Amino acid sequence: MSKPILFEWLHKFLSGNGYPPVSFEGLSSTEAAMAKQIENEFRKPDTFNQYSKIFLQTLDSSERFSELSIRALSALIKMGQLGETIRDIDVFCKHVAEIFTLELGFENCLILLIPPETGKLRLGACSTKRDNYPVSGKQTKKYKAMLIENIALQVAGSGDYIYISNVTCDDRCSKEICWSMGVTSLLSAPIKSGNSVIGVINCGHPLPETFDENKINIILLLSNFAGQIIKLITLHNAISVWNEALKEEVQKKTADLQRKNAKLSKIAVTDVLTNLYNRRFFFTRLEEEFSRTLRYNDQFALLLIDIDNLKAINDTYGHVTGDRVIQDIAKCLKHSVRKGDVMGRLGGDEFGYIMLNADEDVAYHFALRLQQSLARTAFEGIGKKPTLSIGIAAVNGTKFKKFHDTYVAVDQALYAAKKKKNYVSVFGKSKKSKVVN
Repeated sequence: MSKPILFEWLHKFLSGNGYPPVSFEGLSSTEAAMAKQIENEFRKPDTFNQYSKIFLQTLDSSERFSELSIRALSALIKMGQLGETIRDIDVFCKHVAEIFTLELGFENCLILLIPPETGKLRLGACSTKRDNYPVSGKQTKKYKAMLIENIALQVAGSGDYIYISNVTCDDRCSKEICWSMGVTSLLSAPIKSGNSVIGVINCGHPLPETFDENKINIILLLSNFAGQIIKLITLHNAISVWNEALKEEVQKKTADLQRKNAKLSKIAVTDVLTNLYNRRFFFTRLEEEFSRTLRYNDQFALLLIDIDNLKAINDTYGHVTGDRVIQDIAKCLKHSVRKGDVMGRLGGDEFGYIMLNADEDVAYHFALRLQQSLARTAFEGIGKKPTLSIGIAAVNGTKFKKFHDTYVAVDQALYAAKKKKNYVSVFGKSKKSKVVN
């Protein structure tokens, strides 16, 4: 073995920077094999270092992605919670912009919405970590000039995101404004609800190439989630408006129905000509009062009132005049009725009156006052004034067995009064019959 030649090769190999390849020329096969083994052994640490770098890079990337995923999950949870409580879309967008800025580490975030009624982009909300971020007035227009006129409009039109790793190298952005705003990396992503674009979200950072594929995909996911919540808020508000309109309409219809029902109820119990209670309602109340009197051993008086000369008035002046006379007499009776008592027209020229908590003496004097009041009433168009014949039956807990018996009794008293005209006759008390002059 020629050791000087092998030593010479080893010297060249070890003295080089990074163990450069050295030719095996002049070495025997055994020496060449030995030299190759030496070379491999010396190169193993370099290979291990390369693998370590790759592994560390992969681990670092995984850690960053894990951290980003956790932040994205936090952002999703916060947006979901906001969607449960907030009903103003602009307020929701303001919170979303703050979440994107704080949770995902952006310098600034701008949300633009597309109202269906206009179809044009409008500023929804913005958030930034920088003091000079525009939030209103002319500054907002300045920021819109940088990020809306070209990029956001394209995103809104196409539905695809646009990523600019360095705005200073892109003609679509104003370099001067971008520099003043501290924006170098720019991602403009659509906010979608289904297949419809309802807005655009712009995220900016002062460093170039800030957005990798993972971050872009997460932003697209979050923007679509925000879009779904915005759509739900819009639907909720529309339903609320519809519900309020429906509620108002229902209340209006209900009030109208109540008025009509009240009118129908009144018509059902009212005599059309006189607006007094009709015959059916009067006898219903008579039966109720009779039952109450039996139960509580109370009393009331029943009066039947008849117009003496209505037939003569109809025959002489016509039924139109006769109806007017009935109406005038009804008005006179109404003015005399006590509160709580029941007055009704039973048909033709006959009226009924249920006088509560009254005995025959109280009813008798009330009947006299009715006749006197009618005597003072002026009737136009007729020569002779009408008069009233009145029958009275006092009702207590033991006098009658059935409410119909009270009507039979008062009808007998009225029959006795009508024989003499302008009379008041009390059932069972003939001595109290009297003519009113």
